Amino acid sequence: MALSVAVAATALAGCTSGSADHPRVSITVSPRTAVADVPVSVRISGLPAGKTVTVTSSARQAGVPWTASAKFTVPAGGTVDLGMASTGGSYTGKDPMGLFEFMAPAKGVPTTSRYQVFGLSFLGKNVTVTLRASVGKDVVGSTSVRRLAIAPGVTTKRFRPAADGIYGNLYQPAHPRGRKPAVLVFGGSEGGLSVGALAGQLASRGYPTLALAYFAEPGLPSTLRDIPLEYFVKALKILRAQTDVDMHHVLVMGDSRGSEAALLLGAHFPKLVNAVVAGSPSSNVNGSFPASGDSGWTLHDRPLRWVHPKDQAAGPNAPGTADAHIPVWKIDGPILLVCGTADAVWPSCAYQAAIVRRLKAHNFRHEVKDLRYPGAGHYVGAMWAYFSATAYYYAPGGGGLHANTRGGAGARSALLAFLAAQD
Repeated sequence: MALSVAVAATALAGCTSGSADHPRVSITVSPRTAVADVPVSVRISGLPAGKTVTVTSSARQAGVPWTASAKFTVPAGGTVDLGMASTGGSYTGKDPMGLFEFMAPAKGVPTTSRYQVFGLSFLGKNVTVTLRASVGKDVVGSTSVRRLAIAPGVTTKRFRPAADGIYGNLYQPAHPRGRKPAVLVFGGSEGGLSVGALAGQLASRGYPTLALAYFAEPGLPSTLRDIPLEYFVKALKILRAQTDVDMHHVLVMGDSRGSEAALLLGAHFPKLVNAVVAGSPSSNVNGSFPASGDSGWTLHDRPLRWVHPKDQAAGPNAPGTADAHIPVWKIDGPILLVCGTADAVWPSCAYQAAIVRRLKAHNFRHEVKDLRYPGAGHYVGAMWAYFSATAYYYAPGGGGLHANTRGGAGARSALLAFLAAQD
């Protein structure tokens, strides 16, 4: 799907000339300015054939520099693009966005929470990234790339419990053209309104998106305990009532504990939910969080049967879990499932396999996208793309830095394709 007009107007290719000693070197960037989940094409021409060119990226966050580098052997034509295989630096092999994904804080900076993630997209901040090309010790060219948290013209409408019955922010595209597929998106056990940046990016792509909190915000429960599914239904009805929303293509999206809510909503309210996206999913209903003496969810004022934490690690078919299975076969629309094989939080790929088995056993008639990312962990389910993070950030969720980074980008591409198929 094309970007909104507001982004396209600023997303023109840019070209920066080389240094005084290498006047023929030019760096062409397309798009030079775009929302942070949009990939960038970078070509450097006029380079000496056979030499090694080192390309670096740099930016600052909270006064701390983050940098990455890649090395390329210049081919006979004298042109290098970032889609070529890097032979060294912050990453090796082909990764056109590697210089945006593998930036790291300067040496000596402690890996505290303040410096775990670079705010290209995850933190919802605009960032300028400087690119430099060097041959030997000579800097032969430089340019900058502007990465936006949200497209110009995207609007935000706030909903709060006292007035609206929900806590969320609705992001609407800058130039709506008729009714479009829409997304209700929410996070997991982190609580709060944690998915605003993602919602803004989806709205920048043309999809009205309501980011929803369901606990740990003013006017909401303080913990994930006995959350009514009817609360999400209120949000769905608000979203469906918007004039730019196609009421036949309303999706729900959640990751981790939010995946349970997404799948449960699709199963119990199929007339309101037309497709489901579940990242790092569970196939079972789980207990309250952080204390697990109650169910996480209720329906019609009754707690749903849930799996005790001692059985959770045993996977989808632990003893006594049958009553806690989410009835995914009742969903009336396509499903996108994403997991990482190195998930350290719970066995999401085993849960995902159970979901697929149960769908097949009930002759599920809709499309199911069953995506698994080798070596990625729990956080791949958030489907973030083209932001940098430290290995320390990914550690609690499992998986390696490169597998998580590349898996997230792959998952985001799959999400956008899934949304485009509803359009």
